[in-house]
Amino acid sequence: MSDLETPPKAATESRLTTVMSQLDQLVVDTDEDVASRVEALERDRDRLDARIAAIRDGRSGTIDDHVALERVRDILSLADQLPADFARVRREIERLNVRFRKDIIENDGGRGDVLEALFRGVDVLAEQEAGRSFQAFYALLTDLERSAGLDAAIETVLSRSFVSELTTAQQDFLRDLVPSLSQRGGEVHEVYVSLSRSLRNFVQRREYEEERTVTRLLTVAQRRFGVISETVPVHRFSGFELGLSQSELSSVGQWTPFSDDGERPPSLDENVAHDIDLAQILAIIRESEIDMRELQQNVASALEFATVVSVADVLARFPATQGFGSVVGLVYIALQRQDSGTAIRRDGQTETVQWNSDPARFAKVPRLLFTALNGTTDER
Repeated sequence: MSDLETPPKAATESRLTTVMSQLDQLVVDTDEDVASRVEALERDRDRLDARIAAIRDGRSGTIDDHVALERVRDILSLADQLPADFARVRREIERLNVRFRKDIIENDGGRGDVLEALFRGVDVLAEQEAGRSFQAFYALLTDLERSAGLDAAIETVLSRSFVSELTTAQQDFLRDLVPSLSQRGGEVHEVYVSLSRSLRNFVQRREYEEERTVTRLLTVAQRRFGVISETVPVHRFSGFELGLSQSELSSVGQWTPFSDDGERPPSLDENVAHDIDLAQILAIIRESEIDMRELQQNVASALEFATVVSVADVLARFPATQGFGSVVGLVYIALQRQDSGTAIRRDGQTETVQWNSDPARFAKVPRLLFTALNGTTDER
């Protein structure tokens, strides 16, 4: 909408200069003739020497405010497109992740190109165009020297007199450019790293084999349904009742009274409204679902007293209020946290956990360690 209201001036000297400069640089960087490249760089050096001499002799002044405003507006126009570029790169990386997973699952063979590369530890996302472009961009963005130089350049430009011709929003956008790019770039980088790690784990833990099994079972079920649907109507009552895995609560006020003849009954009985017992509702929910929030709080509280705690340590400090469900929930949370580095699994090790006290119940679970630090731990 902003571009429609104030369309940018495409045919400007600044933009043409940028295009010409980029083309000249491309010619030099792609020239395999060493002598030709050196000659081009020497010409650039001669032009710079001549310009330095002109400035020292007072023969070269600063550009006027009109040209300066044209250039800074072109810079703002280019920078304004970067958020959309971030979103586009993020969508492309997510699309690639889904495509690779689909290729792995649908490839019934023991190996495929993507599968083979992941087994070798190759970052397949980084090998794609979107991954390569973003990694190069992010490396430049996180270069401390270049970032500090960009900050200094922006502060210098904002101190110039011609900046007063810019709107307040444009000045704020220019001032917040580096922090904004760093934040958005960091978000995309976090998604990239998470998807890349998740994709590797998907292969190295052989989770794709389970997905292949599920896919085959679904395919068989769909084929059988196709055969059955030719003789049995879809709307025919099967006599089978499937219970939902989660509780669903709704207000009586959302219900719509039904009348066969479409008319209201002659009279309605008015009932007394009762207060809602939130504790009773919570108890109903806890009967069908694991209270993950409670378990997350228990882990956080346990980590206040130690840098590393196991599932058994958490249960020893905070008894399992949902019995075996609490044990399952803690194991699930630990497995999820492995990707972020805040939980570690000790391969081949187990520990005994206890829940309930009368009678006491015990089970062996994988040794999973919660830690508030990213990375590894010396805990044995």
